[in-house]
Amino acid sequence: MKVAIPIILKEPVEESRISSHFGRARYYAILDTAESKVEIVPNQSKHMGGNMSPPDYIASFGVDGVIAQKMGKPAYEKLTTRGIKVYAPAVNVETIKDLWHDFSKISEVKSPENFASDCNCDHDHSHH
Repeated sequence: MKVAIPIILKEPVEESRISSHFGRARYYAILDTAESKVEIVPNQSKHMGGNMSPPDYIASFGVDGVIAQKMGKPAYEKLTTRGIKVYAPAVNVETIKDLWHDFSKISEVKSPENFASDCNCDHDHSHH
């Protein structure tokens, strides 16, 4: 399985905290469980000056899933329409190390209603 996780810091990768803001995370960790490797990529989506939406940018890495704390409904729908599953980490999961070899700490998000971002930022989540 290959999953993307929005993260705050690039290094040290094991200690990277999962970003609470999917589309505006500074980096994404692309975990490839089949090859036991991780690649850290900077967020180059529209939110960071690029030309793709965050879901389109993430999809370009060929991921099977995304592990995120929250995301907007449009981002959820764009990902799941492409066949990319969206997972939420357990409440006590804060870093990549918490997930590194144990995906039992995640659950698939079946509906965006209870998963939608509720941050108090000054932008519109409808474009995620």
